[in-house]
Amino acid sequence: MVQKRNNLDPKAKAVIFLFTLLLIGAVVGVFVAKVSLDSVDNKTKANIVLLRGNIKVRGDSLKQVDLPLARQIWKDFSDIFTLVTVIICLNLFFIIGLLLLYLDSFRKTRSNFMLGLIMFLCVLFAQSLFSLPPVQMILGQFVFDLGLINIIPNLFETIALIILFYLSNE
Repeated sequence: MVQKRNNLDPKAKAVIFLFTLLLIGAVVGVFVAKVSLDSVDNKTKANIVLLRGNIKVRGDSLKQVDLPLARQIWKDFSDIFTLVTVIICLNLFFIIGLLLLYLDSFRKTRSNFMLGLIMFLCVLFAQSLFSLPPVQMILGQFVFDLGLINIIPNLFETIALIILFYLSNE
């Protein structure tokens, strides 16, 4: 019995693969952000003692704190932290997808150009990995200054990777 091969259009395969990477990257990004934020929240609670609207930071005297304002600042920080983490995870999964495509192409052609693209993507992968806020926290660099302006370079990287992905499937 002869099995039929999947005769799906290559462009359709590429779009399905791209959206699969998008979905996986988003889910992983949300998960990583949630776990990281929970860890930060637990460490913060271990270092800060709340006392009737006052806050005592290790070794400092009591200071008056506006708790609703503190909660809003935490919510804003959490939202931006999650957005940055999701976008960078998307980039990481797009890079993995491109690496898979280029490794397959290199295996077939042994082209130096493909090898160069693979090395370029490995460097870009490392850059994206070290840009992840949770990775920066693990390495001892806690990022307090996350703002919407910090997201723009990662969005441009996402757009560039999508263009590269599309062109690689032409």
